[in-house]
Amino acid sequence: MSVKLVRNYSYFLKFSQSTVKLVDGLYRRLNYPDDVLIVRLMRFLLVDLNGDKRRDAVVILSQSGGGSGTFYEITALLTKNGEVYQTDSFVIGDRISVEKFKILKNHEYPRILLEVHNWSPDEVFLRKTEFCFTLVKTLNPHQPFQLVECGLEGR
Repeated sequence: MSVKLVRNYSYFLKFSQSTVKLVDGLYRRLNYPDDVLIVRLMRFLLVDLNGDKRRDAVVILSQSGGGSGTFYEITALLTKNGEVYQTDSFVIGDRISVEKFKILKNHEYPRILLEVHNWSPDEVFLRKTEFCFTLVKTLNPHQPFQLVECGLEGR
Protein backbone atom coordinates (compact mmCIF):
# COMPACT_ATOMS: atom_id res chain seq x y z
CA MET A 1 0.00 0.00 0.00
CA SER A 2 1.41 3.36 -0.93
CA VAL A 3 0.55 6.99 -0.29
CA LYS A 4 0.09 7.44 -4.04
CA LEU A 5 -2.44 4.60 -4.22
CA VAL A 6 -4.46 5.96 -1.25
CA ARG A 7 -4.52 9.46 -2.78
CA ASN A 8 -5.63 8.15 -6.21
CA TYR A 9 -7.98 5.27 -5.41
CA SER A 10 -11.56 4.80 -6.68
CA TYR A 11 -13.64 4.87 -3.48
CA PHE A 12 -17.24 3.82 -2.97
CA LEU A 13 -18.93 6.44 -0.78
CA LYS A 14 -21.59 5.14 1.56
CA PHE A 15 -23.26 8.49 2.18
CA SER A 16 -23.73 9.49 -1.48
CA GLN A 17 -23.89 5.88 -2.76
CA SER A 18 -21.44 6.67 -5.55
CA THR A 19 -17.97 5.68 -6.67
CA VAL A 20 -15.40 8.40 -7.26
CA LYS A 21 -11.79 8.33 -8.45
CA LEU A 22 -9.60 10.65 -6.41
CA VAL A 23 -6.75 12.48 -8.12
CA ASP A 24 -4.15 13.64 -5.61
CA GLY A 25 -6.73 13.26 -2.83
CA LEU A 26 -9.52 15.22 -4.51
CA TYR A 27 -12.60 14.60 -6.68
CA ARG A 28 -14.85 17.34 -8.06
CA ARG A 29 -18.07 17.08 -10.04
CA LEU A 30 -19.37 20.60 -10.50
CA ASN A 31 -22.52 20.46 -12.63
CA TYR A 32 -24.36 23.30 -10.88
CA PRO A 33 -26.93 23.53 -9.48
CA ASP A 34 -28.19 19.95 -9.15
CA ASP A 35 -25.18 17.68 -9.61
CA VAL A 36 -22.35 18.72 -7.30
CA LEU A 37 -20.04 16.40 -5.40
CA ILE A 38 -16.71 17.33 -3.84
CA VAL A 39 -14.74 14.56 -2.12
CA ARG A 40 -11.50 15.06 -0.20
CA LEU A 41 -9.07 12.66 1.37
CA MET A 42 -8.87 14.17 4.85
CA ARG A 43 -6.58 11.79 6.74
CA PHE A 44 -5.16 8.30 6.50
CA LEU A 45 -2.89 5.90 8.33
CA LEU A 46 -0.79 3.13 6.79
CA VAL A 47 -0.65 0.09 9.06
CA ASP A 48 -1.02 -3.70 8.86
CA LEU A 49 -4.69 -4.21 9.77
CA ASN A 50 -5.21 -7.87 8.89
CA GLY A 51 -2.00 -9.53 10.11
CA ASP A 52 -0.49 -10.31 6.70
CA LYS A 53 2.64 -8.20 7.34
CA ARG A 54 1.67 -5.75 4.56
CA ARG A 55 0.61 -2.15 4.95
CA ASP A 56 -3.08 -1.41 4.65
CA ALA A 57 -4.78 1.99 4.86
CA VAL A 58 -7.42 3.45 7.15
CA VAL A 59 -8.95 6.41 5.32
CA ILE A 60 -11.17 9.34 6.31
CA LEU A 61 -12.98 11.03 3.41
CA SER A 62 -15.18 14.12 3.37
CA GLN A 63 -17.91 14.78 0.83
CA SER A 64 -20.10 17.74 0.09
CA GLY A 65 -22.96 18.09 -2.35
CA GLY A 66 -22.66 21.87 -2.52
CA GLY A 67 -24.96 22.58 0.44
CA SER A 68 -24.11 23.36 4.04
CA GLY A 69 -23.25 19.77 5.01
CA THR A 70 -19.86 18.14 4.77
CA PHE A 71 -20.17 14.45 5.60
CA TYR A 72 -17.26 12.33 6.77
CA GLU A 73 -16.80 8.60 6.52
CA ILE A 74 -14.14 6.09 7.41
CA THR A 75 -13.13 3.06 5.36
CA ALA A 76 -10.15 0.75 4.94
CA LEU A 77 -8.12 -0.42 1.96
CA LEU A 78 -6.70 -3.95 2.22
CA THR A 79 -4.59 -6.09 -0.10
CA LYS A 80 -5.46 -9.64 -1.13
CA ASN A 81 -3.27 -11.51 -3.63
CA GLY A 82 -1.74 -8.25 -4.80
CA GLU A 83 -5.12 -6.59 -5.41
CA VAL A 84 -6.44 -3.71 -3.29
CA TYR A 85 -10.05 -3.71 -2.15
CA GLN A 86 -12.13 -1.39 0.00
CA THR A 87 -14.02 -2.56 3.08
CA ASP A 88 -17.40 -1.17 4.07
CA SER A 89 -17.57 2.44 5.19
CA PHE A 90 -19.11 4.18 8.19
CA VAL A 91 -20.48 7.71 8.17
CA ILE A 92 -18.94 9.41 11.22
CA GLY A 93 -20.60 12.82 11.11
CA ASP A 94 -21.46 16.10 9.45
CA ARG A 95 -19.20 19.16 9.73
CA ILE A 96 -16.89 17.51 12.23
CA SER A 97 -13.29 17.96 13.24
CA VAL A 98 -11.21 14.80 13.65
CA GLU A 99 -9.16 15.42 16.79
CA LYS A 100 -7.64 11.98 17.38
CA PHE A 101 -6.98 9.25 14.85
CA LYS A 102 -4.83 6.40 16.10
CA ILE A 103 -4.25 2.67 15.99
CA LEU A 104 -4.05 0.36 19.01
CA LYS A 105 -2.30 -2.93 18.27
CA ASN A 106 -3.06 -4.82 21.50
CA HIS A 107 -5.81 -7.03 19.95
CA GLU A 108 -5.95 -9.79 17.32
CA TYR A 109 -6.67 -7.09 14.75
CA PRO A 110 -5.71 -3.48 15.49
CA ARG A 111 -8.36 -1.09 16.73
CA ILE A 112 -8.88 2.24 15.04
CA LEU A 113 -9.78 4.96 17.52
CA LEU A 114 -11.32 8.26 16.50
CA GLU A 115 -12.30 11.28 18.50
CA VAL A 116 -14.36 13.83 16.63
CA HIS A 117 -15.73 17.18 17.68
CA ASN A 118 -18.93 18.64 16.32
CA TRP A 119 -21.43 21.29 17.28
CA SER A 120 -24.59 20.42 19.19
CA PRO A 121 -27.82 20.81 17.16
CA ASP A 122 -28.40 24.26 18.65
CA GLU A 123 -24.70 25.13 18.05
CA VAL A 124 -24.29 26.24 21.66
CA PHE A 125 -21.43 23.90 22.58
CA LEU A 126 -18.85 21.65 21.03
CA ARG A 127 -19.36 17.98 21.79
CA LYS A 128 -16.94 15.09 21.63
CA THR A 129 -17.80 11.70 20.09
CA GLU A 130 -15.51 8.66 20.17
CA PHE A 131 -15.55 5.78 17.72
CA CYS A 132 -13.77 2.43 17.62
CA PHE A 133 -13.44 0.24 14.52
CA THR A 134 -11.72 -3.07 13.83
CA LEU A 135 -11.68 -5.84 11.22
CA VAL A 136 -13.52 -9.15 11.38
CA LYS A 137 -13.07 -12.13 9.07
CA THR A 138 -15.85 -12.91 6.62
CA LEU A 139 -16.74 -15.93 4.49
CA ASN A 140 -16.50 -13.86 1.30
CA PRO A 141 -13.36 -15.00 -0.57
CA HIS A 142 -13.21 -11.70 -2.51
CA GLN A 143 -13.40 -9.54 0.63
CA PRO A 144 -12.15 -11.71 3.50
CA PHE A 145 -12.31 -8.84 6.05
CA GLN A 146 -14.99 -6.35 7.00
CA LEU A 147 -14.64 -3.10 8.95
CA VAL A 148 -16.96 -3.05 11.97
CA GLU A 149 -17.58 -0.83 14.97
CA CYS A 150 -16.18 -2.11 18.25
CA GLY A 151 -16.75 -1.21 21.87
CA LEU A 152 -14.63 1.47 23.48
CA GLU A 153 -14.31 -0.43 26.76
CA GLY A 154 -11.05 -2.30 27.25
CA ARG A 155 -9.32 -0.44 24.45
